[in-house]
Amino acid sequence: LVPFLYTMNYLAHVERRPLILPLYYEEKPWDGLYDYKNEYYFGTELLCAPITEKEDPVSGLGKVKAWLPEGRWVDFFTGEKLTGGRELELYRSLESIPVLAKEGTILPLDGREEGNAVDAPELMELHIFSGADGSFCLAEDEHEYADFRKEDWAFTRFSLRHESKGESVEEVLHISAVEGNENALLKERLFLLHLRGVSSLEGLSLTYGDSELPVEVGDYLEEEDALLLSLPAWDGKEGICLRYRYDREKREAQENKLLQDRAFTLLQNAQISYDEKTRIYACLEELGKKTRAEILGAVHSRCTSESLRGALVELLSASGV
Repeated sequence: LVPFLYTMNYLAHVERRPLILPLYYEEKPWDGLYDYKNEYYFGTELLCAPITEKEDPVSGLGKVKAWLPEGRWVDFFTGEKLTGGRELELYRSLESIPVLAKEGTILPLDGREEGNAVDAPELMELHIFSGADGSFCLAEDEHEYADFRKEDWAFTRFSLRHESKGESVEEVLHISAVEGNENALLKERLFLLHLRGVSSLEGLSLTYGDSELPVEVGDYLEEEDALLLSLPAWDGKEGICLRYRYDREKREAQENKLLQDRAFTLLQNAQISYDEKTRIYACLEELGKKTRAEILGAVHSRCTSESLRGALVELLSASGV
């Protein structure tokens, strides 16, 4: 998270914006808003809802009652999509808490797997949360200790444009030429893109100025619902533009599969009878054939554990493509 945190430190100094802000700082006041006292924004891009109550012995899950602001949100760790503008209960195992990014979020991370270096990384991971327009401005400086003078800093602007075209979805990622202090520039930088909410592509192109460059399509990571793309070395002197397109129907089928897989894991870990697990999973196999409201009703009537039922309701009420 160092590239993201470094930028947040710059904003904290220049704009006086704290790294951590309670939910109610960003929301218009309304009755009940202060009930979500543990929920907070982490920087400009992430919303966190810590779970502070004991886990349920049957489901093995803890829960938190959270408020999601308007928009569509994606769990950073699981890829689960949720519609905002409502209160809902979120269930997680002991290893995780809900950390949510709004669709359109662009999150820069250090791509190095080892070491504790704080210098600008040559390999940067960009997590691109597909589904809406978005932008992020990365701030980097030349020295380990900066005086926060603007002329010491270099800025790289990322923007995402989202457009639905019938049965396909097209998105354009633009990375601007680096602005500001040239001495803060790396000779070259590599980007590893995690296209969150994208499982396969129908079209792909990358341009640098007037030249078209190759893009390496990597693995699809089901655990975070992300397709990997590797961009060639970039010197930061001219902007680059990545265009990609994916099929809406294929994406919807993949989301149903992911939902079934997540539900299977919940059932597998639950301390209930095998027969009950089988009856519940039979309902989930109807995804794509019946409406989610019909499946929710069937799950509600067959699941005896309140906690497990709540976790399944969370999955089934998640938003689609």
